[in-house]
Amino acid sequence: MAVGPHNWSINCSDQAGNIGISAFRKVVVVRAFRFNRTTTDFTTININNITNLTIENSVAGKINFTQAIDLGAGGDINRYVNISFNRIELNSTAIPALNKSAILYLYNLTFTNPRILRDGSVCLTTICKKLSYTKGTLKFNVTQFTVYSAEETPSAPAESVTISESKAEDVAGSGIEIIKKIIYSHFFTLIEADEEINININRKGLAVTKVAFEVNQELNDVSFSIIVVQNPSNSIDNAYQYFEIEFDKIFNINIISSSINFKVRKDSGYIKETIALNKYKSGWIQLPIRFVKEDSNYYYYESDIDGYSLFAITGEKPLIEEEIIEEEIGAGKIIEIKVPTIEKKIQIPREIFLVLLITFLLFSFILLLIQFHHGHEYVYKETYISKTFGKITGYSQREFGKLYVRKAKEIIQKKSKSSIKRKRNN
Repeated sequence: MAVGPHNWSINCSDQAGNIGISAFRKVVVVRAFRFNRTTTDFTTININNITNLTIENSVAGKINFTQAIDLGAGGDINRYVNISFNRIELNSTAIPALNKSAILYLYNLTFTNPRILRDGSVCLTTICKKLSYTKGTLKFNVTQFTVYSAEETPSAPAESVTISESKAEDVAGSGIEIIKKIIYSHFFTLIEADEEINININRKGLAVTKVAFEVNQELNDVSFSIIVVQNPSNSIDNAYQYFEIEFDKIFNINIISSSINFKVRKDSGYIKETIALNKYKSGWIQLPIRFVKEDSNYYYYESDIDGYSLFAITGEKPLIEEEIIEEEIGAGKIIEIKVPTIEKKIQIPREIFLVLLITFLLFSFILLLIQFHHGHEYVYKETYISKTFGKITGYSQREFGKLYVRKAKEIIQKKSKSSIKRKRNN
């Protein structure tokens, strides 16, 4: 049956010449079987006054009309409505009854900050209004129909400038310069009220990886910058990086919610569990953070914040503690060596190692021989030789101290046996 309205009735006659004619009935054909899920069931509604008409493709998007629709003239929705990935198209010439205001949904998008396109060009705010973008679903309102899609909002080119300020204004007047460098900047032509903004950042020398926020009113021509600060007047202990977040035309009272994601290099030496984000507000305040993940190079964190100011990422590094090695090597001889528990090993060629080891053993033998003949107790504390040769040879100071003790014991034992043998011969 063709799409559109159809009138029908029943006529009956018999052999006696009696004729019966029923009243005229009307049926309207609307084709919409290509759509699913929340799509309106046209068999159960008043076709001349459809409220909340919905047409949906569950994997691509949805149209939800906000005005009453009259499809009394029928309509081939299968043919003239296309909902596919990142595209909603409605031929309003073929079905003029559907050329009404509606809320559109585009599913499974991968953009960070999408903007709406109308017939391939940026849609005017008088026709399109972005409502939200959450978990890949873009929701927006339109006043009329054609073809709608989305694209990533272009980022403004990042500026990179250095601004120096004299620290002479500080009471101390040390003359140290406060250095500020804009690492990342972005310009927004429009930010809608309650719109979720996510800015992903990947800039060399910047710990911040993402800034997200929502505002409570529509804002136009907004600039956003992240500035790395060196030598701030308000410093904090154990700082990894200082940075400022600045907005032009956005104030803290406009912010509904906001968060920062940042990373810390593993080779910086900071302990993962001690990393913190601090905000300056008449003094440093530590903010709650959440550990997100780690990879081979970085630890990643996020934090909810209540406004923008000067921030500092801080952390603690492992303490280098000294351990004492103390062993008796015979006849009241004691060697006591202090070594750090954390130390990097330096590797050198084997030939140099052997020469140094032989030289060190000869020197040690002479020292012990002198001590043995004088009969004095020898206490070897914080050995400069152990500390120096240990590093050069590739041994840690602890390992080298033990080697020294072992060799010293062997020398003393040999010396003692030689002395006893001479006495017996005499």
